[in-house]
Amino acid sequence: MNPARWWRDPFWLTAAGLYLANRFWARTAVGGVWLACWWDDFLLLPVALPPLLWIHGRLGWRPPSLPPRWSEIGLHWLVWSVACEVLAPLVWAAAVGDWRDVVAYGLGALLAGWWWNRPRARQTPVHESAA
Repeated sequence: MNPARWWRDPFWLTAAGLYLANRFWARTAVGGVWLACWWDDFLLLPVALPPLLWIHGRLGWRPPSLPPRWSEIGLHWLVWSVACEVLAPLVWAAAVGDWRDVVAYGLGALLAGWWWNRPRARQTPVHESAA
């Protein structure tokens, strides 16, 4: 995935569509603990990371044409986990820290990272032979 074209990435479009469907329909129409409690958390990084990395590229903080690197995915997982599950409950009375949210963020990050990096993983390095 080229972050400069994240809005056309089929994985991002699917994740964003599933997030919106759950947020405005499936959570109440279908029900279930997973949809109500952790589905949106699972989709957080697949949906939020590409636009964030696009902004980072525009600011010159990263090469704009690279797919999300595992280090970037991990860093954003850590930052979102601490912000949402540790700091937010200290600031807002309605916020509750839940380790299962952190696991859902991580599972979504792993799936997204695998998807975004699979073309690079398939490439065989070319080694120059000694002449």
